[in-house]
Amino acid sequence: MEDLVADPGCLDEIAREPPSSDADHDRGQPESEISGSFDPDVYLINEFNPNLEGISSYADFIAKLAEATLDSQVEPLPQHLLWNLQTAPDSVLEEPGPEEKLSIDLFLATSSASEATYNRVRDAVLFHRPADEILTLYKVKQLVSDLSGVVPIARDACINTCMAFTGPFSSLVQCSYCGEPRHRPESNETPNNQFFTFPLGPQLQALWRSPAHAKHMKYRTQRTRRTMRELDENNGKRTSPYIDFFDGSDYLDAVRNGNIKDDDVVIMLSLDGAQLYRNKSSDCWMYIWIVLDLPPDMRYKKAHVIPGKFTLRT
Repeated sequence: MEDLVADPGCLDEIAREPPSSDADHDRGQPESEISGSFDPDVYLINEFNPNLEGISSYADFIAKLAEATLDSQVEPLPQHLLWNLQTAPDSVLEEPGPEEKLSIDLFLATSSASEATYNRVRDAVLFHRPADEILTLYKVKQLVSDLSGVVPIARDACINTCMAFTGPFSSLVQCSYCGEPRHRPESNETPNNQFFTFPLGPQLQALWRSPAHAKHMKYRTQRTRRTMRELDENNGKRTSPYIDFFDGSDYLDAVRNGNIKDDDVVIMLSLDGAQLYRNKSSDCWMYIWIVLDLPPDMRYKKAHVIPGKFTLRT
């Protein structure tokens, strides 16, 4: 069996080292230099080396966020997304027709394949059913975007995912950490890597455009009113069991203070990363939104979880 090599930097190793002798202290050596001793305060003082350039970058990002606008020309948003954010749709979403549904089914069935695969499948269907109007890939993507509110915003990133070329770094041509170029050698416009963000606003708008789904979105408000009524009738005491987040005091206090209103949407952020392949260097970082206004039996299911962002390294 291969011998296990201890991590020289772990605290467990430090704890097992023998204590220093009194003679070491008599020689006036600092505790951080005495073999076998460890003083956390001295260690932190000696090892802490703040990166002033990094702190400056954080300040630059904060300043960029403070002056950010939807119609910024530095990193402009897609025009249809900008229009949806500035002019929220207030009409009921029309039910897709049979041919639109078939187009969506073909698109979802080939979502992990290439554009050419979708086109070949579409051509095969039209060959046998020439009267059908199967949407092109561009049009079916637009339809799916309108129905779901999922609109991707692509921004360049380091091929090693060290950093994103956004905000104060939007004009850089290479990574500040590993030095890898932003663009592929054969092209000055094709990025080596990108990350994708899906704005929350249009996806929340889409949840209210179906009468059935809008009814589900009222779950939190209805349960909150019931809880408040129970507390008022029992001098602030609960008689029913605690079953969801809206039974917690932090949430109820926010409602009483007017920080959360009936027309607001309460969401939860979840972040994670994963290695996509067992024997291949491939990492993915993502975050998602959970819509807490929906009933518990709906909000955690994939169909109702809202994508926020993902970065892929292959």
